[in-house]
Amino acid sequence: MSIYSTFGTNKELEKNGAWVEIDNHTRFLIARIGTVGCEYDKLLRVVTKPHRRAIENESISPELVTKITTETFAKTAVLNWQGVKDEEGNDIQFSKENAVKLLSDLPELADILITFARDFQNYRREQLEEDSKNFGTA
Repeated sequence: MSIYSTFGTNKELEKNGAWVEIDNHTRFLIARIGTVGCEYDKLLRVVTKPHRRAIENESISPELVTKITTETFAKTAVLNWQGVKDEEGNDIQFSKENAVKLLSDLPELADILITFARDFQNYRREQLEEDSKNFGTA
């Protein structure tokens, strides 16, 4: 096995997203974050600009960091979902606004999705083939 097959990622999959299954009925399409030029990092630079001094001085509140990170992630890396329901069991249609609200309301879910988006193994070259077999899509 080559080092490229171990660490090589599929750039299309990083940009267009990989599915993460939360349970048997719920899954999210998530773009990779933490790579040069990804939409998440671009927007994060913009929205943190007014807070640079507080960030450099380490005086920014943890709550504000979480809010900025969650909203930026929801707006850029959450690309779609299936099977997401509200507390009454009604379907929640995917939109960027609904993604921000959902991840703000459910920080543990946000943590799971952000961790997934940072893990290069979810975007490996072979992953596209595996997803196609499992979900019938490329």
